[in-house]
Amino acid sequence: MNSFDKDAFREFILRLRKTENLSQEKMAEMLGVNEKTVRNWEKGVTIPTMDDVVSIANLFNISLEEIFSGELNSEKEMDRKVSSMDQSINEINDQISRTNENISDIGEDVKTMKDDIGLIPKIHSALKEKNDGASENYFTGHIFELLLFLALGFLSIYFGGFPILSVIAFLLYLVLLELKKK
Repeated sequence: MNSFDKDAFREFILRLRKTENLSQEKMAEMLGVNEKTVRNWEKGVTIPTMDDVVSIANLFNISLEEIFSGELNSEKEMDRKVSSMDQSINEINDQISRTNENISDIGEDVKTMKDDIGLIPKIHSALKEKNDGASENYFTGHIFELLLFLALGFLSIYFGGFPILSVIAFLLYLVLLELKKK
């Protein structure tokens, strides 16, 4: 190319930026120019100064010849794509690792909750045995229900629900018990 082809440059810069997964804002920051400047280069509204062309070449590790021809050396382009893919794979692997850690943590929490909830019938049985079959007082007669509502409240809080609903349900239960007694 003997002269600067604004359209070829525009398309080339856009392709380079997208290949490197850079936003216009990030590219502008890295070049020390305004985001609007990069946008205008890519739209073909303006052309970069020679200093900016050199900065672009340095940023993307390409030659001025490649910039002015609008084509990358095919080996460099392949390396650039492989590098971009490697980066994406590493990011995905990191996300998978974090997800696996979260799943493991949730599994441990659920096991603990299951163990805790499993104690409710045991507590109820122990309180009944302690009472030796005599008529149950208000508290021991309803301990199972009380513990069940508390467990529901904790589950609701743990899973991001609305704990106030469990409290309201419990209070309604107590009101119903009082009405039943009358």
